[in-house]
Amino acid sequence: MEVTAILGAFGLAYLIYCFGVVVGRNRAETKNLAGPPALPRPLPEDVRTQVQDLLATRKKIAAIKLVREATGLGLKDARNFVEAMKRA
Repeated sequence: MEVTAILGAFGLAYLIYCFGVVVGRNRAETKNLAGPPALPRPLPEDVRTQVQDLLATRKKIAAIKLVREATGLGLKDARNFVEAMKRA
């Protein structure tokens, strides 16, 4: 028998939704294990030092802004990069 015949359309949709939630949780848990995203341009050493100083003074938003300006990364990638630097 087909799966749709057993579960029906809504049952199949719910099953797919549940599978997506489980897979999404697993990805989120392992996402933090990855290193910083690849940079389109290398981060100069003086900028890296400035970012570390900003993180030490708990100015994460300013650090993200500096990384975005220096590398051309988008907001999400710059945030991930700064958070990876903070963990390291």
